[in-house]
Amino acid sequence: LFMSNYSLKMRILLVFVISISIMALIFFSIVVRGTYSLGKSQMNSQAELIKNLNKQEVKNYLQIAQEAVKASYDKTKEENIVHKIKYDAIAFEEILNSMYETKKNSMDEKALKELLVHVIQGYRYNQGTGYFFAYTPEGINVAHDTPSLIGKNLIDRKDINGNYTVKSIIESVKVGGNNTATYYNKNPKTGEIEGKISYNFYFKPLNLIIGTGEYMSRIKEFHQEMAIDTLSNLSYGEDGYFFAIKKAKDGTYSYVFHGTQNEL
Repeated sequence: LFMSNYSLKMRILLVFVISISIMALIFFSIVVRGTYSLGKSQMNSQAELIKNLNKQEVKNYLQIAQEAVKASYDKTKEENIVHKIKYDAIAFEEILNSMYETKKNSMDEKALKELLVHVIQGYRYNQGTGYFFAYTPEGINVAHDTPSLIGKNLIDRKDINGNYTVKSIIESVKVGGNNTATYYNKNPKTGEIEGKISYNFYFKPLNLIIGTGEYMSRIKEFHQEMAIDTLSNLSYGEDGYFFAIKKAKDGTYSYVFHGTQNEL
């Protein structure tokens, strides 16, 4: 009825316009739906990308942590464990050489030797726990953390396993020696019989064998503490951190360290 009021030409035009409008509406709907799907797909892709990047970041930091632990473990191997005290011994040898070269032209030889022996006796490192000892080539002690040993010939002294201790120290600095000696004593801190390793050097101006030693368990503990300190301070992202758990002999678990909760 509505269309009958118009001429044929007008009716054809109206049908065309309505058809075009319907087609445009359908096309618009398709475009909107496609755009929505594309946007959703891009958002999902971005979310997946961020997720993968976060995973890779965690992997990278885990690798750093693993390398830190491995480096610490390698330093506790028997062939590497001496490096900790070797560094301290060489540093002290340089101090003695420097003092000798500085004073040798201005001090009497006897007074200078007495001064250097006094320095050996009193020198401490590692927060006061590390000390040096000194022996003549015949095994007479001239400096030690235990004053009662000074002046005694200890060449025949043996450890708890029957190994010569002072002899091995003297032999270590001779040609063919590696400057290290290993023996076993009762650790006063733990009460256990433990291996002790010393690094020794020959100091020609005094004709003395000077050395320093430490229980191997303590050196291992030192490197473990260094690794723990590194890992406990390692973080990533806004709130990423590391922690470690150990299992006790009774089957219980406890934290070795926690990156955000030191009290654990």
